[in-house]
Amino acid sequence: MIGQWPDGAGLTENQIQNFKSAFKMYEILYKAYNGSPPEGIKREYWKNKVIQAFNAQVYFNLPKRSQVLYSKKISISALKSEVHPTDEHYNPRRLWVKFRLFDISEKVTFSEFFKLYCREGGRFHKTTKKENSELENWYSENEIGEYQIGMWERAYSAKGVILVDDPKYSQE
Repeated sequence: MIGQWPDGAGLTENQIQNFKSAFKMYEILYKAYNGSPPEGIKREYWKNKVIQAFNAQVYFNLPKRSQVLYSKKISISALKSEVHPTDEHYNPRRLWVKFRLFDISEKVTFSEFFKLYCREGGRFHKTTKKENSELENWYSENEIGEYQIGMWERAYSAKGVILVDDPKYSQE
């Protein structure tokens, strides 16, 4: 059972319920992903739809705790912009979910599910909305279909996104 964020702060009852609900959805979708697709639907198409169902509406709407999930890195462009920066998940969502949660021989436990979210899946930097879009497009432009460790660094470099320490956190 989870009760605390990695930094020791307690989770609220609603946050715990959110994680439990997401995990139950994961268990159902893991089984669907690794089972036979419905008749007349190609396996790879089915797998992509299962990941899409889990990705945006379940996994990445989990509670956010910036003190745990924010890398404290911001792009130079976002730092200079007058527009509020966006949260850029540096592990590409769909590819990461596929790699860490679905293309594995056994589903993860609830505890591991929570830990993976805090360590990797929910982690983000801050960028501009334009940079966020360009980074997402980089994966498509390069036809990257499988997650590779450190791939976000290649994407940032290729798109000229330079991260610096967020000055709001320099006193920590």
